[in-house]
Amino acid sequence: PKFRWLLNGTKVRHEVEDGFMHIVDFTEEDRGSYTCVAINEAGRTERHLQMDVDRSARRGTWSQWSACSRTCRGGFQIRRRQERCSPSESECIQVQETRSCSDTI
Repeated sequence: PKFRWLLNGTKVRHEVEDGFMHIVDFTEEDRGSYTCVAINEAGRTERHLQMDVDRSARRGTWSQWSACSRTCRGGFQIRRRQERCSPSESECIQVQETRSCSDTI
């Protein structure tokens, strides 16, 4: 059979081999209604599916907040998480968030 994949009625931009669609790195544009069309001498059939993109799956969980950097005025706390930033997942960045603490004299 010959296969064709459509996203919201338009040919997909992803690689298709032997009827399998390969999406390497999801983006918001990958969200939508997919249709796989298979055609051979016996006829044509279609299968439909809805796909959503959850970008949070690419993010690690936040660490616990660090101890306050000072015991009086002007201290801060830090927490971190890892985020994958390449399809190979070998390159990661670390995101850091800070908040103030120790506002007493």
